[in-house]
Amino acid sequence: MKSLLQRVRARAAQRRSLRDLGKDNSGLSAVEFAFVAGPFFMLLVGIFEICLIFLVSTILEYGAREAARDIRTGTLQASTAVVADQKTAFETEICNRMLNLFGCSTSLSIDVRTSSTGFPSVQDVIPRNSDDSLDTSGFGFDAGGRDDIVIVNVYYEWGLITPVISRSMANLPDGKRLLISTQAFRNEPF
Repeated sequence: MKSLLQRVRARAAQRRSLRDLGKDNSGLSAVEFAFVAGPFFMLLVGIFEICLIFLVSTILEYGAREAARDIRTGTLQASTAVVADQKTAFETEICNRMLNLFGCSTSLSIDVRTSSTGFPSVQDVIPRNSDDSLDTSGFGFDAGGRDDIVIVNVYYEWGLITPVISRSMANLPDGKRLLISTQAFRNEPF
C-alpha cells in the first residue's frame, strides 16, 4: 500500500511542478531578447555602416572640391610643370583634405579632363569593365590653362563590412561601394 501512496504523491508533485513551471516568468525576458538580439544588432550595425558611407562620401566631396580649387586658381599648374607630378600632387592634396583616412591612396582614382565645347551635359555613366569593376584605362589628367573648362571626377572604392547590407548597397564586385565626386568649373584667368 505504501508504494501506491508514494506513487500517487509523486505524480501529484510532478503535476504541481509542471503547473508552477508554466507560471514561472523569471527567464522570459532573456528568451525574448535572444530572439530579438540578432536582428537588432544587425540593424544597429547596418545603421552604423550607412552613416559611415555618408561620412566618407561627405569627406570625399570636401576633399575633391578643395583640391579642385588648386586647379581652378592655377596653383597646381604653377607649382608643377610635369603632368605626372600634377596628378600625384592633386591626389596627395585630396588625400590630405580627407585627412588620409580609410586608405585613401589605394582606393582613389582620378579623371581630370578639359572640355573645349563648353560645359558638358550631366552623365551618370560609370566606366566599368566586363566584371563590373571600375575601368580606369580611359582616365587622364589635364588641368588645362586659363579660362579652360575642367571636369574633375574622383572615384573612391569603399569596402562594405556588413554582409547583409553589402549585398544591397554594393555597386562593385567584392562587396564594395563606389563613391563619386564630380566638380565642373572654368579656370580663372591666371
